[in-house]
Amino acid sequence: MEIVTPHRIGVNERHGHLAAGLGIIQAFSYCLSPFLQQGRMVEILQAWHPAGYPFHLVYPHNRHVTQRLRVFIEWLVACFPAKVAGEGESGT
Repeated sequence: MEIVTPHRIGVNERHGHLAAGLGIIQAFSYCLSPFLQQGRMVEILQAWHPAGYPFHLVYPHNRHVTQRLRVFIEWLVACFPAKVAGEGESGT
């Protein structure tokens, strides 16, 4: 079921939502966790999570992996361990 509501302003970037301090926002939980922990935001509609977003890193397998790419991959694995392991498909 889709809920359509009238609005006076639309923002498609989370910093804009947070700066305005108004309304309802849907964003990844890792982006909002500091605000939730500080009590500056509250989670509503907990049962209305979107489908998971695919998470892919694509690079040529037949080329040398540069140190820069290796560090980036390690950073991704550290930041998103559940996604890398194929767990936590809720998208949040």
